[in-house]
Amino acid sequence: MSAYMINVKIELTKCPEAVEIENLVKNSDGSLCMAIDLNDAINIDKCESSVLQVVCPSIRNASACHLSEVSTKMAIEKAEGVREVIANQTPYRADGESGRFEFKTHSVIDNGLIFYNTASDVFTPLISKGYHRTVGFKVIAIALCVNEGETPTP
Repeated sequence: MSAYMINVKIELTKCPEAVEIENLVKNSDGSLCMAIDLNDAINIDKCESSVLQVVCPSIRNASACHLSEVSTKMAIEKAEGVREVIANQTPYRADGESGRFEFKTHSVIDNGLIFYNTASDVFTPLISKGYHRTVGFKVIAIALCVNEGETPTP
């Protein structure tokens, strides 16, 4: 049985040198970081908000990279070494708790025809320019509607 490991490490450490405050920076290893000033670091609400400003883009990026890699792997397996695998022009779009993100899907071509398409054969097919809404996204949307007194729509 194969599995995937999700590794997360969040640290709040003192900056060793002067840095720009509140700019999201991508490190050489692909991780994201942001410096906050001392007043924000000791304010519970501002500290949590700052951590989320770093974590949510990290979640979207990790999810998008992983799902694109899965799409590639599944298309290559389906091609069985004799069919052509191409990246689809339109990215797959998702709305999640961490925000919107997109990732590449792939098609397997056999004699000029699409034999297999991960955008619909692996992932839930999207309607036109729609977004796949994750379960967590739907829960939040319903909670917001209920709190605002609106009737949630399925």
